[in-house]
Amino acid sequence: MKKQTNKISFSFIVINYNAYKHTFNCLKSIQKFCKNYKYEIILIDNASSDGSIIRLENQFKEVVFIKNYKNYGFAGACNQGIDRASGEFLIFLNNDFQFTTNIFDGVLDKFNFYKNLGLLGFQLLNSDGTLQRTGFIFPTILRRILQLTIVPLLIKRTSIHTTTSNGKDLFVDYIKGALMIMPSNLFNELNLKFDDNYFMYHEEMDFAYQLRKHGKICLLDSTPAGIHHGMHFEEVTNERIFLWRNKNLLYFYKKNYGKAKLWILIFVNIIIFSIKWLLSFGNTAHRRIYKKVIQFNLKYL
Repeated sequence: MKKQTNKISFSFIVINYNAYKHTFNCLKSIQKFCKNYKYEIILIDNASSDGSIIRLENQFKEVVFIKNYKNYGFAGACNQGIDRASGEFLIFLNNDFQFTTNIFDGVLDKFNFYKNLGLLGFQLLNSDGTLQRTGFIFPTILRRILQLTIVPLLIKRTSIHTTTSNGKDLFVDYIKGALMIMPSNLFNELNLKFDDNYFMYHEEMDFAYQLRKHGKICLLDSTPAGIHHGMHFEEVTNERIFLWRNKNLLYFYKKNYGKAKLWILIFVNIIIFSIKWLLSFGNTAHRRIYKKVIQFNLKYL
């Protein structure tokens, strides 16, 4: 990749929502590690109420700001960034991600080498420097049953597709949305955007699935790119994440897998969450959340 040409190499698309500190650190890391390339940063603010956007505007004069008057979610905001971007490559970032090294030198080489490459990711690290789950496989009914019953820890372990020690490129079904790189011309060629029916969670899974339909693959480079401070597991102790992940998984099945698999998923969910509801007697918070999940499963019938 040629450095410092008139053409913009990278368009960074970052979403902010009431998270000044994370967003500040994310933007600073871009400036530090992408300084050898011409780039642009497009920051979409999803109606923050903490004053973060005012502070960021004063500190990052070169950033393009898009200020929404309501929260469009991650997918909707990313689509706004896509419409505004002019770089050769689009880099979608969670604002709680920070680069810790320059991974940009080899991006063009990867896309030139793998002709059907649609989406490129790099190994993410937890805040303590340990490996974070970064590459994943598409959902199946069997894995869902296992995830909801006896072996959730096993599912988490088998979701890891790379380590920093093997130095290999690995093909995965999809990569975590905290860091995703894609050639901008593919959006026009394939007429693709993120599905904004996913307000939060599973939008990157759906996007990768659409790429797969067009014969494109996802590649995970084992090079650690930086720290992603957020880890959002589907656990009943976090009601918001728990409900959104369950709701959007139903939508993913309805959209991509057809009625038969959707109905099987609903049946599995209703049975398992009903059992969990019965077993959580005495924990009114958990019973209330399980009941909500059962109810919106029933609505899909």
